[in-house]
Amino acid sequence: MKIIKAKIKLYKGKNKRKTPFITGYRPLFQFLEGMKTSGQIRLLDQEFLLPGNEAVVEIYFLNTKYLGGIS
Repeated sequence: MKIIKAKIKLYKGKNKRKTPFITGYRPLFQFLEGMKTSGQIRLLDQEFLLPGNEAVVEIYFLNTKYLGGIS
């Protein structure tokens, strides 16, 4: 398992996310065409992330095949 810390923005608007999420959200991440993996997001500085807002998060990747040299 790999853990990275990142600042993310949850976009809002037409064809974008319309609902917030909480710690434990497990989206599918796509790095390149055909390279997808699941990860779990942990919000570090707030209870939930609303569309249009930014947050500092930790992302836990179980499958590290597409993460390259991240250690």
